[in-house]
Amino acid sequence: MWTAIRYVMLPPGWRADGSGETTEALRQQNLDARRTVQVGTQGR
Repeated sequence: MWTAIRYVMLPPGWRADGSGETTEALRQQNLDARRTVQVGTQGR
């Protein structure tokens, strides 16, 4: 039960087994994805 609550309450990327990504890594992935979308939509 506590593990389920922790998934909601703790920072993004948190995993009970410690395998989650850091907030910084998640931010970088988001930035990379946004750059990919922007490049693909230019010229419309």
